[in-house]
Amino acid sequence: MLAKITRPVFFAYTYLSMVRNPNQLDNVFDLIDRLDDLNDDTVPTDLAQRPAIRNFLAQPYKKIEIDLEALATLPLGTLGRTYADWMQKRGLSPRSLREKSGDNELARLRNHAVVTHDIWHVVTGFDTDVAGEGGLQAFYLAQNGGGIPLALMSAIMLNTLIYAAEDSDRRMNAIVRGWTLGKRCQPLFGTDWSELWETPLDDVRSQFAIDDLPPNQLSVGHAAA
Repeated sequence: MLAKITRPVFFAYTYLSMVRNPNQLDNVFDLIDRLDDLNDDTVPTDLAQRPAIRNFLAQPYKKIEIDLEALATLPLGTLGRTYADWMQKRGLSPRSLREKSGDNELARLRNHAVVTHDIWHVVTGFDTDVAGEGGLQAFYLAQNGGGIPLALMSAIMLNTLIYAAEDSDRRMNAIVRGWTLGKRCQPLFGTDWSELWETPLDDVRSQFAIDDLPPNQLSVGHAAA
């Protein structure tokens, strides 16, 4: 009974922290954890019904191991080399990711999403600033649905309203592109990116039908999911 009262309170506090500073990685992880608490650590129905999610959960779990030093030795232009250079330029490391403990479906789902998040940044072309994160969350929402991208996007929009109205056009352009691109291209979730490290990034993008049209030229095609 107490948990039912405290969980929404903790979520609200964490959400406001995210609104104040959407660039703080710990705030993102904290908000995801609070959403998991609200869902009692079960996979939400809307997620479980998505074909890409359902197929992922039906397969034996394989964690994608990332060795940035090894990837940095791959030829220029490959997915692995581009990802390694991208991470190094931004001072990011896979070791800073907060994975969920346990071996249940939600833990496997969350951990795959966390480990592959920055790979999605590279493949889709969204940067890690607030606009880029908003665009990628719109992409997630278009492909998979779920409460997490909705919560993160709404926090970004509130942050824009209160603290960064001057950046609203750029952020909205990214969100429009993310949503439309997510609907147009093939599902990314569940991809074993370790099998594509040596593939040229342009070929990877072509494989998933990812384009780089500006938002005002994008049109919604078939739903990827």
